[in-house]
Amino acid sequence: MIGFPAPHKNRVSRRVTRGAVLAVSAALTMTLALAGCSPKNSGDSSDGSSGDAGATLSFGLSSEPAGFKTGVDQGSAAREIITLVRRGLLTYDGEGKVVPALASDYTVSDDGLTYTFTLRSGLKFSNGDSLTSADVKRTFEYLAVDENGAAAAAAFANIATIDTPDDATVVLTLSQPQTAFPQVLADPLSAIVPEDAVDADGVPIGDGPFKIVDYRKGSPTRWRPIPTTSMPTRSSSAAST
Repeated sequence: MIGFPAPHKNRVSRRVTRGAVLAVSAALTMTLALAGCSPKNSGDSSDGSSGDAGATLSFGLSSEPAGFKTGVDQGSAAREIITLVRRGLLTYDGEGKVVPALASDYTVSDDGLTYTFTLRSGLKFSNGDSLTSADVKRTFEYLAVDENGAAAAAAFANIATIDTPDDATVVLTLSQPQTAFPQVLADPLSAIVPEDAVDADGVPIGDGPFKIVDYRKGSPTRWRPIPTTSMPTRSSSAAST
């Protein structure tokens, strides 16, 4: 599993091919502005960008994303985009290990039933709204409802209670121990979303390192980095070279 590389000034490209019969128009090309991803960059502008705006990463998708329903697996194209614009409490690092993401740290009780997460300070969604423990609770309650079609509905339905003693603390108590629960939380489809998960144009709102600023089906999509992100970057096959 390959993690998203650190920002740099080189231009990198990845072409996705599905055989000789794949028409050029079938690939949706994304251009990501990488400048300003590092919280150590100085000289941030008022629009949240900084550094060399010419640094880009281009990659192709084999098809148009089917949609961005919360927690629903709608194919690889949608997953690649969700991986870049959203995060969960946990994520995978470049070596495939589960590490904190939106959470700064977490503990697990000896019986494996209680998970306590502390959220990072200053978290915001790409629309500017603050991200708090209430958003985590609402997202997980939604994912647990089987009718909503979430890929991990059964795992979230195993959560007996969700307590939020303050804006930065989430306490999950499971009905039964679940060894792979951290891996469930690290999946891109378990990302935390605001109450309105997409905007009026159908663009997913997230809390990841990138924000979509121009999305039109069948056309190149423009992205803007979120420079305040200091958490580890989630692994993404779209970022491999």
